[in-house]
Amino acid sequence: MIVYLITSTLLSLLGWLLYVALIRNRYSWKQQKNFILMIFFMSFLFPLIFYPKAPELLKPNPLVQPLAFGQSIDHSHLQSFCKCERPDYTHRIKYRTNAYLNLFLNNKHYLNIGIAIAVFGVILVFLLQLNYLRKLVKNSKQKNYYLNGKEIVLLFPPIPHSIGAFRLDKNYVIWQKDLDGLEEAEKRAILLHELSHIAQRDTLLKAFLRISQCFWLFNPVFYYFKRELDLLSECIADEEGSKALSSPMSYANLLVKVKEWQQAPLVQQLKGSILFTRIHRLTHQRIPNKFRNYFLSATLLVLLQGMISIPLAKQISNLFLAFETYEEIYLKVDHGHSEAIYCQDCESVCQPVK
Repeated sequence: MIVYLITSTLLSLLGWLLYVALIRNRYSWKQQKNFILMIFFMSFLFPLIFYPKAPELLKPNPLVQPLAFGQSIDHSHLQSFCKCERPDYTHRIKYRTNAYLNLFLNNKHYLNIGIAIAVFGVILVFLLQLNYLRKLVKNSKQKNYYLNGKEIVLLFPPIPHSIGAFRLDKNYVIWQKDLDGLEEAEKRAILLHELSHIAQRDTLLKAFLRISQCFWLFNPVFYYFKRELDLLSECIADEEGSKALSSPMSYANLLVKVKEWQQAPLVQQLKGSILFTRIHRLTHQRIPNKFRNYFLSATLLVLLQGMISIPLAKQISNLFLAFETYEEIYLKVDHGHSEAIYCQDCESVCQPVK
């Protein structure tokens, strides 16, 4: 499992490099968003397809000898360790203490507990957010509304809340009575914005990101893409909402008028933290769809990730095999010695004669 997680993390790093170098701010917001989702999909899929079968630990295997923690053992050196009557010099594993690895192994239990608590926390937050939305639907007054042939349920929560959209069994938009004072075109612009989030399936996307966080908890690229996806979703929705008004600048003024700082989980909102960037992109950086170069970039992503998945997974597998080998011997060796040899004939750890 750990080999799969690290391989997928490194593939996501490659995808990030391609995204920054070839895609970001060069294509439409939808194309940028789709490219990031492709990185997620390929990074999770390729290591699963090409996952290497790890060799059995501490058994005769030609892969063991060249590992990082194993060193070549000559005849004379082996005699000072191994007490076998008929020693075979092939596939011997030489052990030498490593202060950093020893420190990790001595605290491995606490690290595992910390990771388990962090993953449990991510899952718990997701379940609490989902339950919050269900309670919000249950406790809010509801009003059916039709826009562009689609039914939306407007929610009027008992406590003032920021505007937002999400989908559970129906399409929901969080609304406030104060917004009824807006002009009809402005209300339509806001609803088009929220309907765009529903059309983009952003509630499902946020749920997917929560689950992905369990696998990429320590992957910095994940948090970059998470922020980027949030911004791109808002830009796409802003573009849709601005169609109801005379100009993008009119819509930008509307955003400033109705911005809210309250937030709700799993809900895309008109929030202020990225408002300046959204307005700037809406009024200055509206990039049309371009297909030919985008297709070439997407093909390059698939080819590069596919080509390096097998050798990368094998390298990581060998590295962890070496570490597991070190750990197995570390548990058996007398810590008064700084080196030992694992003998595969008698399946024991041989230590130098004092």
